[in-house]
Amino acid sequence: MAQHALELRDVVKRHGHGDAVVTALDRVTMRIPRGTFTAVMGPSGSGKSTLLHCAAGLDRPTSGSVVLDGHELGDLDETALTRLRRDRMGFVFQSFNLVPTLTVAQNVALPLEFAGRHPDERAVRALLARLGLADRIDHRPAELSGGQQQRVAIARAVLSQPAVVFADEPTGALDTRPRATCSAFCGRR
Repeated sequence: MAQHALELRDVVKRHGHGDAVVTALDRVTMRIPRGTFTAVMGPSGSGKSTLLHCAAGLDRPTSGSVVLDGHELGDLDETALTRLRRDRMGFVFQSFNLVPTLTVAQNVALPLEFAGRHPDERAVRALLARLGLADRIDHRPAELSGGQQQRVAIARAVLSQPAVVFADEPTGALDTRPRATCSAFCGRR
């Protein structure tokens, strides 16, 4: 098992060409130990989302290296990278990316289904209860508030116990009480 869940070494990410080159990340080096909760904060346009995308292998850095759970992302082809994302990463996107035709429970279990694993229904129910969604388990996303949808996305991201959970503003749509619940939950998962 790798010492760090995530390690970035001298990561550079540039966009554009010639005189229009913008450096979004400039030699970023960081290590995130296993079992920790790390927040990346900064003003709009400072490269937070670019950092998340490079760290998760959703975008390739211009230079430098990203090691996730002992795997050098630059050495992986797209198939292996997709498999690593599916098996070892959880994602909470700003737009939630819930499937509108599936229930809350089905949305939470979906990544495990894609991985060919059978989700434990009791584990899904227990996780949703911890996030205050026990009474919404059979609802569809359109029947939920934005904050409830965000908690479903968080549950989906952590159910498989991934090495790393990448969350882009995971508490942005939540009111104060659910925000505190989710922040505490993510910090002690």
